[in-house]
Amino acid sequence: MNGEFVLEQPWWLALLPLVALCAVRGALVRATLRFAPAALVGGSRVRPPLRARLVALPVVLRAAAVAAAILALAGPGVRATVAPETLGVDVLLCLDTSSSMTATDVGGSDSRLDVAKRSAAAFVAARPDDRVGLVTFARYSDVACPATRDHAALLSSLGRVAAVEQEGDEDLTGIGAAVARAADRLRSAPSASRVVVLLTDGVESVADAAAPDEIDLEEASRVARALDVRVHAIALGGGDDEDLRRGREELQRLATSTGGTFARAGDARTLDAVYAEIDRLEREPVAEPRRVVEDRVAPFLGAALGLAVLAELLAATLFRSVP
Repeated sequence: MNGEFVLEQPWWLALLPLVALCAVRGALVRATLRFAPAALVGGSRVRPPLRARLVALPVVLRAAAVAAAILALAGPGVRATVAPETLGVDVLLCLDTSSSMTATDVGGSDSRLDVAKRSAAAFVAARPDDRVGLVTFARYSDVACPATRDHAALLSSLGRVAAVEQEGDEDLTGIGAAVARAADRLRSAPSASRVVVLLTDGVESVADAAAPDEIDLEEASRVARALDVRVHAIALGGGDDEDLRRGREELQRLATSTGGTFARAGDARTLDAVYAEIDRLEREPVAEPRRVVEDRVAPFLGAALGLAVLAELLAATLFRSVP
């Protein structure tokens, strides 16, 4: 960690002058005792050996050990700014693949599904730090890709999505079950923000009076709320018959009850704008950087111990005969 060196309890440094004074006094005493016999040789200039010249070294080392210990007591550390950890947002795209998504009324010659896939891919590209997954649905829902930061894998799965066969066994629209499944997949998501982006061009056609055990949009809303998942619902395509109006009202209730939004998209440009607005709304809050101090006591304690051991070793060996 790079940053500013600080002492959290600097008042301990007031002891350093006392340590220095004791060290100087001790060194002078040892030097005086060692060279006192020089007066007996008539003041002759005799150059003392190296061992004699370093006679005060144990005292100096002991003083340095005490000084290092005092610095450790002063609480040395490095103060730095730490960027907050980003958990991102967990998003599951919930994409309708019923046969009606093959209609070409929203993007020239492109089908509704092609337009939806292209807009979804742009939405994913704008969120590199988030885990994004994909659930597709018609009669049944399928987790095509779990929420992941491997967006290349997600986009590969998205590219392979195709509409179900027209009037086949799967050609129904089970919106409620798909939303409930997507919300449940976000149950264990690590982030605090969990989002389902639902896109459909139809109305719930699986859960009705003839199928009371199926999950309708009201039940899906309860599941999402219980798991703290917001649902943004997009109704793609034109048309304004009674069934479509009813379906859009149900989608709007689903979205608003979970804290999400509802929007209609009649063409590719509008759909891009809807995704862009959802992208703007679902940004993770920016946390303030933290100021932290990383402890640096250990090196000073280690230095104090090493200097003390060295001083005692020298005093017990090389300078053992010196008072």
